[in-house]
Amino acid sequence: IKVIKEIVQGVKYLHSKHIVHRDIKPKNILFSLETNTIKLADFGLSCLEDSQSRISSSQGTYLYLDPHGESDSKTVDIYSIGVVITELMCKFKTRMERIEALKRLKHFRVPDYLGDDIKNVIGKCIHPDIAERYDILELEEIFEKINL
Repeated sequence: IKVIKEIVQGVKYLHSKHIVHRDIKPKNILFSLETNTIKLADFGLSCLEDSQSRISSSQGTYLYLDPHGESDSKTVDIYSIGVVITELMCKFKTRMERIEALKRLKHFRVPDYLGDDIKNVIGKCIHPDIAERYDILELEEIFEKINL
């Protein structure tokens, strides 16, 4: 939970500055063994919110790309957080199992074996109707309360 909370805190800071990261994935989440903290990295695809950036909405890592959102909207980061949460909460036996589970998220299919609370959180992060998704402040509040 601590890792998820720190990811949310990092994205909250970015969103408070109207920055959309657009490439949130495990490789861009750095963990410091010295300070026991999380940092977001690789801002090569980031943009200002609603900037109508020239970077294509299809750029980024496929499994973490929002199939429903605009590329310069904060909702794309929320979708990616939902994918990362799935990856953190699931114990995949093989690489292929992981890939298939993350692909199913694009069709709003959350792994059945997860607990109801976390399934609901992930479902609201990846919801096809972006108006139904959490914003980062709601997500922060959820993780202050949730017991997994």
